[in-house]
Amino acid sequence: MAHTRSSKAKKRLTARRIAVIGAALAAMALTFEPTRTPGRPKHTSILTGEKWLKELLAGNDDRFYEQLGVSKFIFWRLSQELQLCCGLWNSRHVSADEQLAIFLHFARTGLSSWMLQE
Repeated sequence: MAHTRSSKAKKRLTARRIAVIGAALAAMALTFEPTRTPGRPKHTSILTGEKWLKELLAGNDDRFYEQLGVSKFIFWRLSQELQLCCGLWNSRHVSADEQLAIFLHFARTGLSSWMLQE
């Protein structure tokens, strides 16, 4: 019987050691940051959000619908209603129409915030 308890104790000790090592490795993985090139801009597209929206509005109706999930007519009506009745307004850097387009694009595609920044 003593041999069995000793064996169980050894197994518990081994399991604890594995758990501690696993936790340490997880902590190291979370704090590891890959080497980045300093001073290199990440978002380098020539299309800002406003230019992207203008391109969509001037372009093909089907593409507009694919990106935002509504027709151009519905987009304009929705934008008007939100601005007149619901308090949507231009911010310092983002127009009300651009804010609506970003939201509709998110609702249509389900992209993450990180991807929407692109």
